[in-house]
Amino acid sequence: MPIEEQIRRLEQAHGIRTDAQRALELSLYMEDMFRDIVLVSRQARPETARYGPEGWASWLDARLYARQNLHREMSVDLMAEIHRRLQIRHDPESAGLMEGTRRWGWAILGRPVSQSELAVIEDNPLLTHVPGPFRTEPHGVVWYPKVDGQPGAREVRWLDAPPTEEELAAIRNDPLRGYVEPGVPLPNQGVILYPNFGSVDNTRAFHESLCDWYDVATRQPDHNPYEVAPEFQRQFISGHAWRGDGHGRHSRILMNFALEQAGCPPSAVAKFDGLSMSSTEWADAVKAGSDRYRQWQDKLERSGGDIDPMDLFDLGPTMQRYQQMGGQSFMPEDWHDKAGYERLHTQLRSGQ
Repeated sequence: MPIEEQIRRLEQAHGIRTDAQRALELSLYMEDMFRDIVLVSRQARPETARYGPEGWASWLDARLYARQNLHREMSVDLMAEIHRRLQIRHDPESAGLMEGTRRWGWAILGRPVSQSELAVIEDNPLLTHVPGPFRTEPHGVVWYPKVDGQPGAREVRWLDAPPTEEELAAIRNDPLRGYVEPGVPLPNQGVILYPNFGSVDNTRAFHESLCDWYDVATRQPDHNPYEVAPEFQRQFISGHAWRGDGHGRHSRILMNFALEQAGCPPSAVAKFDGLSMSSTEWADAVKAGSDRYRQWQDKLERSGGDIDPMDLFDLGPTMQRYQQMGGQSFMPEDWHDKAGYERLHTQLRSGQ
């Protein structure tokens, strides 16, 4: 059916009737810097500003499925259906599918990592930091397993001579290795390498072990959802093992599934940056996000479900600052310019 009709029905199923109710769900969909800017700039459809109507419909669809299945245990099938609903509208060939062999796969850094962030990355058994400037010259680079012959974390080796045809054939035939030729433009600030599991079976085994860990953790008598759910999300996104984009949204829906399954509010995390925080810091951030979601939810209920989103999130001073800075002309054009949005958001909040 037409996308707007899909949105109307999905919002209705979520109980969304007002702009404020929609904004509350938006607090789970966008981190603060994007949500605040689209709201203070008075975008006509703030929920569609970043990923379009298809992105919003997909989020609502996947979240609704998660909320309707809180009685189920965590499973790979549950993960796959959430992924399918997130992807089907814009990338149907990837919907619901895990990666097998990953030749490349990285997070591009917009700035150098700090020493504390580097320590967190180095402590993560699935991730590898490669500092910038990152170049493939003069003869290309090879991705290879950190532990020889084992799926998982990877490292990079710069070749000291052009590879022969035999060497290239050997790399192509090895599901755990990959080659990047010279001249490929890569970021100056470095990258974080995601793991390569080498096959769909190995990828599934990783997720099954993660589900087993979750099930064991949640059955403990002293189970703390604000420790288990954030750690589950960190491990899940470290694997980064589903096809297409949207790993962050996928991981957050699963994290909020874990929180709501335990009877806690979902978490409106201020900044989705768990891979650069320690486990304790990320758990604290998720707990804070859950607490403020509950506060916003209570405020919305006291208002009868209808309040200006600006008032719901106390954005009056931020909007005033935005207008003083020139308004619309200060809005970065590229939604992927996360660093630009972060700078603008810092400026907007500097007077508070």
